[in-house]
Amino acid sequence: MKLWVQKYQPKNLNEVIGQSSAVTTAYTFWKLFNRAPKKALLLYGPPGCGKTSLVYALANQANLEIVEINASDFRNKEHVKQILDPATKQASIFGASKIILIDEVDGMSGQKDRGGVGAVVDVIKETKFPIFITANDPWSDKFKTLRNHCQSIAMNKLSSQMVIEQLTRICKSEDVVFDEIAVRKLAATVDGDLRAAINDLQSLGADGNISDEDLYLWDRERDEVITDAMRFIFKSFDSKKALAVSYDIKEDINSLNLWLEQSIPWEYDIKSIPAAIESVSMSDVFLKRIRRRQHWRFLNYARVLSVVGVQQAKKESNRDVVMYKKPKLIIRLWQRAAKKKKAQGIAAQLEGKLHCSAHVLQRDFLPYLNFIEQHNKRMYNKITTSLGI
Repeated sequence: MKLWVQKYQPKNLNEVIGQSSAVTTAYTFWKLFNRAPKKALLLYGPPGCGKTSLVYALANQANLEIVEINASDFRNKEHVKQILDPATKQASIFGASKIILIDEVDGMSGQKDRGGVGAVVDVIKETKFPIFITANDPWSDKFKTLRNHCQSIAMNKLSSQMVIEQLTRICKSEDVVFDEIAVRKLAATVDGDLRAAINDLQSLGADGNISDEDLYLWDRERDEVITDAMRFIFKSFDSKKALAVSYDIKEDINSLNLWLEQSIPWEYDIKSIPAAIESVSMSDVFLKRIRRRQHWRFLNYARVLSVVGVQQAKKESNRDVVMYKKPKLIIRLWQRAAKKKKAQGIAAQLEGKLHCSAHVLQRDFLPYLNFIEQHNKRMYNKITTSLGI
C-alpha cells in the first residue's frame, strides 16, 4: 500500500500550496543558476510546510534528475566530500539535467566532526549543478558560514484551512466517508504540518470511514503520550531526558504550554509557581516572534523554556498523583468548530427557502434565531418547524 503522503505529493509547482513566494524564488534560482552569485538555495521553515515537496515538484515539472542526500547521514568531513563531490561535479549518466537536494541540514548539528558543515560549503563553491538545502531551524552559529553561501527563502507555516482543504480532497479521492468536524479537529492538532496530517489521516481512514468518535479515541491515545511527558517534566530533574521526551509528543509547543500552564498550580508549591509560569510566558514570547517574523531559530529557545524552565522551577517533586486534563482552551476551540459545522448545515438548508447565500444567513439570520431560542422557545419551535430545520 502506497503512503498517501507520497501519493499526493505535488507533481508540479502549481500544486504546491501556501508557498507562492518560495515557489517563485526556487524556480528563478534554478532557471538562472549559471548567473547566480550563490550556488545553493536554503529553504527553511517548520516541519510539514512543503520544503522537500517543493524541490521534487520542480524536478518533476522541469524533467530533472534529483539526487537526494539526507544530511543526518553525513558522518564526517571526508564522508561529506565522498558523497557530494561526484553528485555535484559529474553529469547524469542519462545526460539529463539534475539538481542536488541536501535534506534536513540542521540534522548535522549533533555530529562530533564539526568540519562537516565546512565541507558542504566547499562543495557549494565548486558545484556545477543547483543545490537545494532544507532545514527547520538553520540559525545555529554552526551554520553561519553555510547561510552566507546560500540564497535563503523562508517557507510559511500552512494555515489550518489549507490543511483542511487538502485532507478533504484526499478523503474524496480515496472514497473515505468523513465527518467534517473530525477533519477540522485533525487539522487543528498538527499546527500546519501537512505531512503529519496526511499520515494521521491515512491511519484513521484505513477502514474507509473517519468519524468524530474515531478521532476522539485516537486523540485520547495522544493525550496519554503527552501526560506521560508531563509526568516526566513535573516529577524529575533530568533536563536532557525531559527534552528528549518532549520530542516524542506530537503536540506543538503552543499546545504543550497550555497543558503545562493548566497543571503548574496543581503540581508546584506557591514558591515555585512564579518561576514556572514565567518560563511558560517567555516561551510564548518566542513563539509569538516566530509567528510574526518567521524567526524559526527561536523554536529551540521556546522548547527549552517550556520543558527545562518549568522542570527546574521546582524545589522538590510533588509526590501526590495529579490527573492531567486536556486544556480548556483546546476544548473550547473544538466546541466552537462543532457549532460552526451546525450553523453551516442549517444555512445550507435555508439558502433556497430564504433566497440568500449561506454566508449571509450565518451572519445575519442565525444570530437572531439563536437569540429567539434562548428567550422564546415557543416562537423558536414555530419558526424552525415552518422552515423545516
